[in-house]
Parts: sequence; C-alpha cells; structure tokens
Amino acid sequence: LEPGAAEGRLDAQLVATFGETSGNGRLTKVETIQADPDRRELLVADEERRTLERYDERGRWVGTAVGPGLVLHEPEGIALYRCGPVDGYWLVTDQDIERNVFHLLDRRSFRPLGVFRPQVTANTDGVTLTQSTLGGMPAGAFFAVHDDGAVGAFDWRDIAGALGLRADCGPEG
Repeated sequence: LEPGAAEGRLDAQLVATFGETSGNGRLTKVETIQADPDRRELLVADEERRTLERYDERGRWVGTAVGPGLVLHEPEGIALYRCGPVDGYWLVTDQDIERNVFHLLDRRSFRPLGVFRPQVTANTDGVTLTQSTLGGMPAGAFFAVHDDGAVGAFDWRDIAGALGLRADCGPEG
C-alpha cells in the first residue's frame, strides 16, 4: 500500500504493456502466459490464432513456438517441467469440451514429444505442475481443472513413463 492509502484500498500503476498487435507474433486473444525463468522468456497462448508465441523478458516477440495445426481446439493452460536451466518439457492444454489433449513439447525446440488424453478431464482452463513429492507421487504431479468444477491429478511418473520422458528432475528442476 502507498503511504497514506486507506485501509483495504489498493493503488496500482501500469508499469508496461507488451504484445504485437500486427504482423508476425500478433496477439489476438490471449488465454495463458507461462514464464521460463531460466531462459528469460514468456510463452503466450493465443486462443483465437491457436498459436504459442515466444516473448523475451522485455516483452519483445522472438518467434512463434507452435504455429496453427498442432492445437486443434483452444490452447489453454501451460506448465513447465524443468530439468536444469535449459532442458525439460512444456505441457500445453488443447481444450475440448468433451476430452482434452495435453501436448508435451521439448523445452528448447518446442518439438512435439507426445500427447496424453485423460479419460475424464475436459474443458480445462487452468493447470499447474509441481516437481516436488506430493502424496504418493514422488516425482511430482500435473493438475488440470475439469469443467470448472473438479481437478484431475496426474502422477508425473505415469506421464513420463508413457512418453519416454525424464521423471528425475527434482523441485529445483
């Protein structure tokens, strides 16, 4: 709170904006933003264009990570599984009312590595991932909202094992 601000009142000030409004990398309907702190980049899902755009830490467009065609419905939640400062995996939700597809992409190249399709989880707007032990999931877990009313939890070992990915990158990535 600013000195002298009334109790319960928050004063905010715009610091910066970013995003292309024309040409390559333009953003038309932003759905999700996920940071890669090690690489100092932001991955931005454009729901209308069905793309994932890369921006640097200063908000400058640096390229399209995933163009139209991979995500068939709407790119929604994005999560990052880190294995050190450059390796790991992006998880990108392809939101469908009946059945989501979760794409796994190489962290550096954004090359598709595989997908998984939960039996129940659909219409996902939000996701998160932990690489810390949680419950009976020692390698971490991926969580996805199911139709704004429930949460699906997926053991990272199951995802990694099915797709031949690493499951040994701990909480520090």
